[in-house]
Amino acid sequence: MIVFCQAPADIPYVLSLYEKYKNEEVISIVVINVENVFKFIKSLNLNLDSLVFIPYTLKSFKNPLDIIRERKRIIKLNKKYFDAIVGTNVYFFSRFEDWLTSFFLKGLSKRNKIYYLDHYDFSSEFFEKKKLTFKLSIYKLIYFLLTGVDFKLEIIEKIPELNYGKYKIERRVPQVNNEVFQKYQYEIDILQKIEPIVLFFVMPCEPTIYDCESHDEIQLSIVESFKKNNWTVVIKGHPRLGVPDNIMNVIDVEIPSYIPAEFLQIKDVKMCVGIITTALAHFATSSDIKTYSLVNLFQFRKNTSSKLYTDYLSEASNNQVKFFQSFNDFENNIKN
Repeated sequence: MIVFCQAPADIPYVLSLYEKYKNEEVISIVVINVENVFKFIKSLNLNLDSLVFIPYTLKSFKNPLDIIRERKRIIKLNKKYFDAIVGTNVYFFSRFEDWLTSFFLKGLSKRNKIYYLDHYDFSSEFFEKKKLTFKLSIYKLIYFLLTGVDFKLEIIEKIPELNYGKYKIERRVPQVNNEVFQKYQYEIDILQKIEPIVLFFVMPCEPTIYDCESHDEIQLSIVESFKKNNWTVVIKGHPRLGVPDNIMNVIDVEIPSYIPAEFLQIKDVKMCVGIITTALAHFATSSDIKTYSLVNLFQFRKNTSSKLYTDYLSEASNNQVKFFQSFNDFENNIKN
């Protein structure tokens, strides 16, 4: 049994599969690109046949020689890890923005059963589908030359999209075993006795999403406002991007970025805040902690992004995540 872990949000489902099949199957986990996810799973000392980390190395499609070298690299990786796999159940979680996993799945689909466990790709419904332009046709050709995979490029924000129906892949809605959160929890003991405590999911600016001129400044202002109102500020960085440097001197506690938010166990937290992270949905639906998104306080590259992310978090949390409407609204709610 092979499980591809493509993002931090997959971890609860990966561990649910592990708990379900650990006494029946020989299990291998392949972590794609996010080294902190690999680090966390390795720290659990699971009884695995193998735990493999495969990063992306190709930074752009501008240099044809780089594309050729990457093609050779992934063929070698496929031969090393997957060519000999026959009659095995293979699981993955997302069809979007991951041509590397798609390349491996195409080869595995010929002699194995592939299951697509879709737990967050519903977010694609919030984006408009586009017709194939000349520029996108070039990208489609490059993806095909690189991987041999037939991709869709209809949703610009989430390209490429694996056309999984062509590869006899069965789509399922996965079930998470809530016991994994308790079994693999990471307990944080806040030594400061200053109350209240806020857990803030922070991240450096991602230029494809945010207006970076304002992003880090706004995030710093939020931390400073909490401190001004006598909050203990506990931050958790993005698993892939880490923590922005400009807030490190003003926060109280930093949780290691490799610890998934869903597995944090922190006593006495009064409020949980973040921008667009799916961790907010977990805290909003599984705890009594007041959970807020700061999405309306930030500026995005696209004017429609704020509403898209608001709709996404509302859907993912069954409308349990609350939203500050403005900076004034935020400050009024954190006053002590």
